[in-house]
Amino acid sequence: MKNKNLIFFYLYLGLAFLLWENLVGSILGIHGLGLRRIIWGVVYYCLLFLMFGIMAEGINFLYSRLSPKHCWYGQKYVWLLTIMVAFLWGDISRRFIIALLDIDSQRLSYELNLIWVPFILTVGWVGNVLLARLDGAGKLTNVSKMLVYLFAAFLYLIISTKVTYRYFGHSMFTALNVILQPLFVLGTVALAVIMVRLFNAGRSLRWALIGIPLLLIFLVEGLSASFFSANGISSKPPQSTSEHPNVIVLLFDTLRADHVGAVSKDYSLTPTIDSLASQGKVYRRCYSTSSWTFPSVVSLLTSRLPNKLGLVELGYLPEDVPTVAGILRESGYYTAGISANDLISPPYGFDRSFNEFHFLRGKGSKQLLLPFHTFIPGHRFLEELAYQFDFISMDFVHADWKQMTREAQDCLEKASTKPFFLYAHFIEPHSPYWFVPFEDGILDLEQVKFSYYFPGYRAGKSSAVDYINKNKTIIMEVQHARYMDGARTADRAVAHMLQVIKRLGLQQNTIIVITSDHGEEFLEHGGQGHKSTLYEELVNIPLIIYIPPELHRQLPDQPDGVSTLDIAPTILDLAGIDSKIEDSDGWNLTQPYPYPDRPKHMMVEVKKNFWSAVVLGPYKLILIDQLENGKVDTLLFNLGVDKAEKINLYPREKRIADSLAAYLQEQLDQSVSNVRDLPGKPSSIDLRRLRALGYTQ
Repeated sequence: MKNKNLIFFYLYLGLAFLLWENLVGSILGIHGLGLRRIIWGVVYYCLLFLMFGIMAEGINFLYSRLSPKHCWYGQKYVWLLTIMVAFLWGDISRRFIIALLDIDSQRLSYELNLIWVPFILTVGWVGNVLLARLDGAGKLTNVSKMLVYLFAAFLYLIISTKVTYRYFGHSMFTALNVILQPLFVLGTVALAVIMVRLFNAGRSLRWALIGIPLLLIFLVEGLSASFFSANGISSKPPQSTSEHPNVIVLLFDTLRADHVGAVSKDYSLTPTIDSLASQGKVYRRCYSTSSWTFPSVVSLLTSRLPNKLGLVELGYLPEDVPTVAGILRESGYYTAGISANDLISPPYGFDRSFNEFHFLRGKGSKQLLLPFHTFIPGHRFLEELAYQFDFISMDFVHADWKQMTREAQDCLEKASTKPFFLYAHFIEPHSPYWFVPFEDGILDLEQVKFSYYFPGYRAGKSSAVDYINKNKTIIMEVQHARYMDGARTADRAVAHMLQVIKRLGLQQNTIIVITSDHGEEFLEHGGQGHKSTLYEELVNIPLIIYIPPELHRQLPDQPDGVSTLDIAPTILDLAGIDSKIEDSDGWNLTQPYPYPDRPKHMMVEVKKNFWSAVVLGPYKLILIDQLENGKVDTLLFNLGVDKAEKINLYPREKRIADSLAAYLQEQLDQSVSNVRDLPGKPSSIDLRRLRALGYTQ
């Protein structure tokens, strides 16, 4: 085959691979037919297969020189398949190594995975030797049969990988997935035989390999649209009314208070939440106990400050510490928890209080081969490219709101006639802010650069710091715009949950709590993200409690503000449960606070600094304890006139600062060390997912 024809051949293979992969993706419901994805896919896959072709030709050249006695007419296609297997199954092989050797080092897992390369090349070599012998014996004269085998292998790689990522994810080595593989082999061989017999082995087959998947994609998309429009959300007869109300907590990770219209008029992003809030109680000054997920949710569920449990940093929720879910369960409630955040999952003890708990993972690779998780970690800039190409979206890493609401509906239906408590921890609007398809031009190179430099920026590398500091304003404008898309997506999730509640006939007896675990910073104090400070943009969160009119309950005003510590005791009172949370640090919001001022505490450990803060009346005191040298930085703000926290009143108002410091010291004196270490170290895959959340380097 001439060089020009070879180039067109490999470009053609890239196009065919793209279309068949998109067809399988459409059938599995992974993605639809996206124009942007198809256009970029044509560019990307054609160039990729051209590269594969060059590699195959190079390996074939060496093979022909080193093993001239075992050459045959189809050997370079075997090398092409070998290369495809190396890249498509490389990440699967790495996960197999992790599971087999119980590796908890991501770097080591990639280093060991290099063994995969010589292994698969050896398999290709042995395969070519055996096929050459069959060819020499006159058993490979039928070109049509070879096309069947090649196309079947081609299609099997796509189907097996897509199904494995879509349905099995991190449990890809389960018995069911192993059993399915031979069925995929038989199915792809049967399809290949049909294709070859219908279109022979000439030009008609080449056109069919492109035209058929394209037509089927349109057919699948049309049928899917008709199916969902006809079925919508499944309905069920209303459940029996219990004397106790149902309670649903919808927590949206990283949702700032000032981005919810019911709390602040700065943005109009959440019409559904705002409408629900207009019928319920809105707390415009609600404080989280920390600026990152783990200790914040510990406080929400236990009504305890994290330092009193030794859980300011990542640890294990002790079994002897009562939670709102545990008390409700003991009182006859059916309790269910679902989470899309890795930190709120069984390895950290969050499942123990629930009848059922589901940690939902992302769907994994959507468009195959990007990013290359075979030989290098999933670098952020590769994933940013994939997002801009429309190859992946938020559910690539984390379960999105659609998965969450489907699981929530299943949990509600299992409650039967019992009253239920549902805790749903949504990932929206958390970074990396991929909640809507990218539409900002052909390609945003500045965002690609930012995603390349960002890990180095967090690690303090000078080149990364210089680049981002020079471009911060533009970068943060884009990041903030994406974040706002996440807030809109959170609102869609609430709208969908309200539909589920209505269709299940639960709207008259279900209390809904909408809140967050912490906020997000966009340069307000020079940084981006969270788990970095205790300024308002990170600890002031929304809290909305909706009580159906049929329950005849009203919540009083709390003019001095509230805390996430108050959610658990309030839920127990509204549920009509006499049991209280032992040693609770929260207040039951069904009762007005008896004193004019109430301190709200928060804390976080950032690198080698321990931040603690207290809000009392209009004042907020922040102490930054530099653990290495024992120095303490003191910040005092009057939030009544300085909401942006730009004017440090200390030491001008040293007397006020000292009085607030006494409240802080009283709480910090009750700190304990970590009650129980984690039962096991996070795996390298878990570390990668935590890195995607921004919690590890």
